[in-house]
Amino acid sequence: MKGNKKGQAALEYLMTYGWAILVIVIVLGILLLLFTNMSRVEKCLVTPQGFTCGNANPIIAAPANGGDLSAYIKFQNGQADSVKITRVLCIKGAEPSDMTVFNGKGDLSSMVEVLPGSSYTGNSVPCYDSTGTLAKSNVNQPFTGVVLVYYKLGDDIGGDAPSRKAIMSISSTVTQAS
Repeated sequence: MKGNKKGQAALEYLMTYGWAILVIVIVLGILLLLFTNMSRVEKCLVTPQGFTCGNANPIIAAPANGGDLSAYIKFQNGQADSVKITRVLCIKGAEPSDMTVFNGKGDLSSMVEVLPGSSYTGNSVPCYDSTGTLAKSNVNQPFTGVVLVYYKLGDDIGGDAPSRKAIMSISSTVTQAS
């Protein structure tokens, strides 16, 4: 009879600490998952709401031995109305307060209509630095910048309504242009 009580005590001891260890492992797993997701840098974030980068991460590319940067983007319209894109402009770094150095840069030859749920693909959009000159970089270098997408809604077409602006904040690594 004494042997059974010792076995029961040992079993209760193992069960109590086993559950405690299981809870600790689960909590550590959840914390690890949260902190690894928080440390990841978003590759593309678009403001205002209603636009996304689609399911493709933007690509910033330069020639193999360095040179002019180009952006390859996907701009998805999640709004209820179609938009007409008039200009796409890539800028290395933050958006400058004085945009006059970019006059005439990034203008599309004709407006591109993007229906709700559809996307616009900008291939080889030249990137500029804050002074308005073409930005240069080497492959595998970090890139932080913005792609400004100027657009008009259906009500804005005609007249002198200014274009609206969506800002794609991009954080990426420069890849080799193909």
